[in-house]
Amino acid sequence: MVINTLDQWVGTSSKPTVISDTHADYLYEQSFNRQLEKLYDAQIQRFLEEERAKEQVHKDYTEKNYVRVGGN
Repeated sequence: MVINTLDQWVGTSSKPTVISDTHADYLYEQSFNRQLEKLYDAQIQRFLEEERAKEQVHKDYTEKNYVRVGGN
């Protein structure tokens, strides 16, 4: 059984890795953390849309079923 450890990969190259900005952007968009951010953003947007829809339904219901007395 071969066990790979992180220390076997350290120091194999003395040259730094150079990548282009587009490649860096691509790697960032494909990263696990970015995918989580996208998932959380989608969940938040869905929740806010549901809240707005509930508020609109409530507003429509009160406008149709209640008589407004006084006010401006």
